[in-house]
Amino acid sequence: MIDLIQYHPSDYRCVQNLSTADALHIIKNGHLDDNYWLDVAVKDEQAVAELAKELNLHDLVLEDVFNHNHLPKYEQYEHYGFLTLKMLSIQKDEDGDDFIEDEQISIIFGRNWLLTVQETEGDIFDTVRQRLHKSLGNLRRKRTDYLFYRLVDVIVDNSFVVLEWLREKVEKLEEQLTEKPEQHQNEDVLHLKNQLRTLRRFMLPLRAEINRVRVEPAVFIEKFTLTYLNDVYDHLVNLENSFETFREMLNDLTDLHLAYLSHSMNRVMKTLSIVSTIFIPLTFIAGVYGMNFQHMPELEQTWAYPVLLVFMLFIALILIWVMRRKGWF
Repeated sequence: MIDLIQYHPSDYRCVQNLSTADALHIIKNGHLDDNYWLDVAVKDEQAVAELAKELNLHDLVLEDVFNHNHLPKYEQYEHYGFLTLKMLSIQKDEDGDDFIEDEQISIIFGRNWLLTVQETEGDIFDTVRQRLHKSLGNLRRKRTDYLFYRLVDVIVDNSFVVLEWLREKVEKLEEQLTEKPEQHQNEDVLHLKNQLRTLRRFMLPLRAEINRVRVEPAVFIEKFTLTYLNDVYDHLVNLENSFETFREMLNDLTDLHLAYLSHSMNRVMKTLSIVSTIFIPLTFIAGVYGMNFQHMPELEQTWAYPVLLVFMLFIALILIWVMRRKGWF
């Protein structure tokens, strides 16, 4: 089913769950200055295919729409532009842990129409819909190329929200590693590194694709919109710089955790060395009196056993005192 928003400077109309025929009927009977935003889920393949046929979309565009493993990609045709990218959000898995979920979204737009094909239901475009409904900003006064900019801008801005979530996770983990380091925290660092790779993998290529829109704009993209696309490009540059900062932070966390593991191992070895040092002379004495010689006169004395135990205890205490004074523990 298709959600359709029909708008122009003085009017707004939103109709949900339309069939392809009904949506096309509204478009064909609309005014010349009307703009149309059609939103459909990719799982409704028949509706997507029918819209693609009516809008004269190339077969390769339709193929890219159904391919959910695409990195960001922009293609420009004679009467429309096509951009596919990832929409990122924070979700929880079965164990209650947060992770970054990516959703494929394709945006196809011409002079007065725009088609969004989403991988699943639900998105982050509610603010755009509200601004259209309330006629806020320039959305109603401009063509769908400006709506295209607004949708991309929302996706990029939401990446900063995801990045801020990642920042909080990194800072919290850094605090835990400093105050109460534990063995399992290495897995937490690796998890955050994987999340950062996901964010970089889907957002870094978008900068080059937005640059293509800016450098080689289609005839249906106004100069007014290009100014705002420059701002989106700047945001993506800042996002890339943030990625480098976060990568260094996570590398520092890895080094910090390895230093903790090394320190823990050194403490264990130090303890074992101290215990071994104390027991070496005691083991020697026990070994001497464990030999089966007949002529060991002190063995026949009743005081020999307790005196030997006291002597061994005295040696152990002396060694402990010496090592304590040297600051070994």
